[in-house]
Amino acid sequence: MRRQLEKEEFMSEIDIKKTVRETYGSIAETKGSCCPGGCGGDNTEFAKAIGYSDGDLQMVPEDANLGLSCGNSFFNRD
Repeated sequence: MRRQLEKEEFMSEIDIKKTVRETYGSIAETKGSCCPGGCGGDNTEFAKAIGYSDGDLQMVPEDANLGLSCGNSFFNRD
């Protein structure tokens, strides 16, 4: 479902909302927990599950919260 947009492509507001709804909806529909177990656990796997790459994770401070409520601000940033 995800792909990198070409610079000449344009997403309308409706397309953006649809993409966000589908992406986060698919996470909500998965079986089991999407979150790491327990408090203070390693959030790396969770961040990867919502679209962050290893490179993205290396660019943020260690204690940054990349939770589901904020989405992946690095996705399609070019």
